[in-house]
Amino acid sequence: MRGRKISGAAARKAKRLFLESLASTGVVREAAAEAKISRDLAYRWRSTDKKFSTLWDRAIEDAADRLEREALRRAVEGVERPVFQGGVEVGKSRTYSDPLLMFLLRGMRPEKFRDRSDVTSQGAPIAPPKILVIPDEPAETTKPAATPRVIAPPDPEESDG
Repeated sequence: MRGRKISGAAARKAKRLFLESLASTGVVREAAAEAKISRDLAYRWRSTDKKFSTLWDRAIEDAADRLEREALRRAVEGVERPVFQGGVEVGKSRTYSDPLLMFLLRGMRPEKFRDRSDVTSQGAPIAPPKILVIPDEPAETTKPAATPRVIAPPDPEESDG
């Protein structure tokens, strides 16, 4: 892959293969290997060929769309997994991904599902908390605490009944 010159029809074919693979995987290294070119050549084409650069950006968007569809499927439709008992498959179980669903919601509706870090009340800042200082030693004017007493229901054996 390194050091060879590629031009004309071979370059057009390599660019097409690269972009198809990039749209599928979103991984430059894999796309370059699929097109049998170096990553350096792909990046050089990207920096010198405006059309290729635009198609590269679209391919990355296509790959991101594929990932988003898959994330949505796993979050909403779930993934079926085998259930084993004693080493034998006895059924299937469908699992869903709540964290993935939350991640998608935060991406699609950040104003509603974002982490809230601002502490405000109807747009106005909340007043700082008041600090109550309790002295370590009681003041001399403080009355001693009353001795606690237990109030229990009357004992039925002691009643006059």
